[in-house]
Amino acid sequence: MNTRELALANNTYDFQNQLIGIDKMHEEGFTGEGVTVAVFDAGFPGINTASAFSHLFTNNQILGQRDFVRPWNAEVFMDNQHGTNVLSLIAANEPAKLVSGAYDSDYILVITEEVATEYRVEEFNWVRGAEFADSLGVDIINSSVGYWDFDDPSMNYTIEDLNGKTAAITKGAAIAAQKGILIVNSVGNYGGRGTSSLVAPADAEGIVSVGSVNADLTRSGFSSQGPTGDGRLKPELVAFGGTPVLIRSNGTPGSSSGTSFSAPQVAALAAGLWQAKPEWTKDELIEKLLQSATQFENPDNLLGYGIPNFYEALYGEILSVEGDEEVEWKVFPNPLATDELSIHFGDGLSSTFELIDMTGKYLIQNELTRMDSKTPYRVQFSGIKPGLYLIRMREGAYFKQIKLIRY
Repeated sequence: MNTRELALANNTYDFQNQLIGIDKMHEEGFTGEGVTVAVFDAGFPGINTASAFSHLFTNNQILGQRDFVRPWNAEVFMDNQHGTNVLSLIAANEPAKLVSGAYDSDYILVITEEVATEYRVEEFNWVRGAEFADSLGVDIINSSVGYWDFDDPSMNYTIEDLNGKTAAITKGAAIAAQKGILIVNSVGNYGGRGTSSLVAPADAEGIVSVGSVNADLTRSGFSSQGPTGDGRLKPELVAFGGTPVLIRSNGTPGSSSGTSFSAPQVAALAAGLWQAKPEWTKDELIEKLLQSATQFENPDNLLGYGIPNFYEALYGEILSVEGDEEVEWKVFPNPLATDELSIHFGDGLSSTFELIDMTGKYLIQNELTRMDSKTPYRVQFSGIKPGLYLIRMREGAYFKQIKLIRY
């Protein structure tokens, strides 16, 4: 079994949470409390009856709801379950089914998408939704919708149109971003279209567009890519969208694929970080997310800056300290695409090394040695399959651990 299958066999949602550090975020007590998240989608059936969402009603965490497609509706707990699936990846809290990153946040639920047809009026629904959410003090908008081709082909956008300045929905997203609202938008599922396959409003400036990776941490084939029409890098970040666990409208756990389902995981991560650091501006929060990601030093238009991580975003690169003595700590390259890993750790000539998969199984337990303290330890990874792993190092009382992505 691969890493994801092993995770599913043990605790179904562990893999997707651990990949971006949601588990560590919860251990430190950050669950999105005090942060308001709006979800723009096609409907939210079952939210008011499924046990995974009961806390939202018990604690009065739904601050507002509005259907801009059918404005005569008083509630949004109807229509397409896509919004239910998306919301579950931010707000669900039922350990037997799914615990998502920001279950203590407050929520605004907005229907902007009409599934039966595709016309530009939905872009204006989105802008009206943003005005509504802004009036209620929203901090984050998760938008797992996007527009490129329409039922009326004359409305279709070209790549040149996706320049951050043309589509009405993109203009609206940019204005919301300028107001300090964090927009997290799926980059699109047109990956098979080739270069520059993103959708609006993922092309907007000042937002975070999110792509998808598979269980082996390679880009999902459906995940759209940049650049934008004016040459900017997209997506900014990626998360596990290749069948994450989510909640269906009937309240049962299931799975589905798409950048629609990677984006809300990043939105939940952002909510937890903003709870931890409420003094950060929207742009500072984005900067920390990008700096925490796996390929920050070498971004591209397939994975952007890579997979973000809670611990690195909150704390940055921190050295272990015992009194006034610093212990050097660097694991490289990470992600690892070769068969040799180098580790700077401690000032002695030997250390204990452990490699653990996401099910808790120990794959390597060795005593590493070296000739001098300036030389990094070397670990051979031949035979280790692609996936997400935990590395632990110990030298006397000093202890460090870090996640490693193996390509």
